[in-house]
Amino acid sequence: MTGIEHATPQREDRARRNDYSNCYYVCRYCNGARAHRPQQSDGRTLLDPSRTPWGDHFARSGDHLLPLDRDGDAAYTHEVYDLDDPRKVEMRRLRRELISDRLELLRRFPADLSWLLAEVERSVPRRAREALELARRLRRAALHALQELARCAIVPVDAPRQCRCGGTNPLTLPADWEEQALDLPGPLDPGGMPGRKAPS
Repeated sequence: MTGIEHATPQREDRARRNDYSNCYYVCRYCNGARAHRPQQSDGRTLLDPSRTPWGDHFARSGDHLLPLDRDGDAAYTHEVYDLDDPRKVEMRRLRRELISDRLELLRRFPADLSWLLAEVERSVPRRAREALELARRLRRAALHALQELARCAIVPVDAPRQCRCGGTNPLTLPADWEEQALDLPGPLDPGGMPGRKAPS
């Protein structure tokens, strides 16, 4: 979770409380660690995470952030925000591992997919493959047919179900229309609306 951090604390300048240039998002742990600490102290200034590349001021050691030597602003920022709080170190570790895992998955994906397709090609008998492809074509054709029939529905999908006169009886088709109509199959209907009527 994040919170609103004020570069110049509200205690110092209430007028800048809602000043966009004075506000930025930080994690709630950093927000809580700083509390009301001033933006400047002993000639050192907090680094602004929205304007300053922190990579220029910190070195990474595992999942810890270390201020560069003789960088007073980085040292003050590290101290005020308690950047190596164990909870933050753990979040960095989890994020690093997640990114590494996903990048490895994407790196391996083309080769893994090629291997899988080659295995299927070798393993599935030719006629079974043809039957599978035919089933896919038939399903696509059925879905297209249902979509086309839906455009020809006797009662449009968005038609009102009650008469505009305010009567309580639901609208129904005339008997001869009802006899000529078909119920579209519900389970295959891509619109998810079973029971729509189409001309027979």
